[in-house]
Amino acid sequence: MATPTRVLFVASEATPFHTTTDVADLVRQLPEQLQESGDFELRILMPRFGIISERKNRLHEVIRLSGAEVTMGDQTETVKIKVASIPGIRLQVYFVESVAYFKRKGTYKARKDESIYEDNAFRSLFFGRAVLATIRNLGWSPDIVHAAGWVGALTPYVIRKEFADDELIGGAKIIYTPDAYDSDAQLDSATVSLMSGDASVGDSLRQIALNNADALVHTPQIAVEAESTLVESFDTAIDTVRPVYNELLGIED
Repeated sequence: MATPTRVLFVASEATPFHTTTDVADLVRQLPEQLQESGDFELRILMPRFGIISERKNRLHEVIRLSGAEVTMGDQTETVKIKVASIPGIRLQVYFVESVAYFKRKGTYKARKDESIYEDNAFRSLFFGRAVLATIRNLGWSPDIVHAAGWVGALTPYVIRKEFADDELIGGAKIIYTPDAYDSDAQLDSATVSLMSGDASVGDSLRQIALNNADALVHTPQIAVEAESTLVESFDTAIDTVRPVYNELLGIED
């Protein structure tokens, strides 16, 4: 029996827990199809936004995954991980919980006046560090990291610049899927200062993701100028994405 390909999904949203763009539907459908093929081993992580009900979605803490420490400037936060199953299928989503960065009534923007949160880039950087620190503590080595949406946009950067020498994570191939928000989210000076000056203030999260990813997969909702692969149907997403995975890993279809 062949060793399964390990895929880590790092996403801003996933149906049914949080849906604002079609990234949520991709992250719902694609992992299920990959799992059903029997050739893949999966992990899905997203933020535990304040609008995601713990009771309604039956979230509970995973003690063995909680406890990773993430430093952002002069502050260090201990990450708590919770998990919930996607209804109707044997697939779980792990949630990164943070009072400082995600426990708000809005996600990308405030619900009250729809103003965009000025620290979205900072939150994206925190999320990338939190996810990868958690995966490293788990001792799980992904072959592919598929980042999706604005909150996952800086994960490719974190892998390339901060985890490049990590034996478990540094060698992973990276896919990125944009959403409707990442091109508008600008890097602020506080975030740039934590990125060793590698990015210029004013660069979007999407551009940073594209600069550090090995391949780009986009959904029908987003038109992307960079060379990429289009997922035309979520029902058959595996038929489009699997060849991209295989090409990056040097696997013949």
